[in-house]
Amino acid sequence: MTYTAINLYDRFIPLATARPDTQGVAHLHQLAALVALSISCKVHGCRIFNQGVLAKLSGDRFSAAELTIMEIHMLRVLNWSIHPSTPKIVLEYMKQIIFFDIDDQQLVGCISQ
Repeated sequence: MTYTAINLYDRFIPLATARPDTQGVAHLHQLAALVALSISCKVHGCRIFNQGVLAKLSGDRFSAAELTIMEIHMLRVLNWSIHPSTPKIVLEYMKQIIFFDIDDQQLVGCISQ
């Protein structure tokens, strides 16, 4: 879950725009980080908080409406690409390509010989 949140945040921030003042940039980063974590929770089926609860968890720094708008904006900017490639997924694809869908028992037998 954390990996997904960091991945979403890292991909979104270079494409995001903020007010040029330092406070605007800090606000954008904090809001984006909270929304990335929220989206990641939804992707991984963790406990999902509604926007009102997230607003309270942020110490009322962000409103529920602000969180909703940022979530929609982040999803649009990322073109709804919210499932990042993880090392495990890459290794699974490599296994299928290299071993042509040999099942795990056959693979263990080949390796132990």
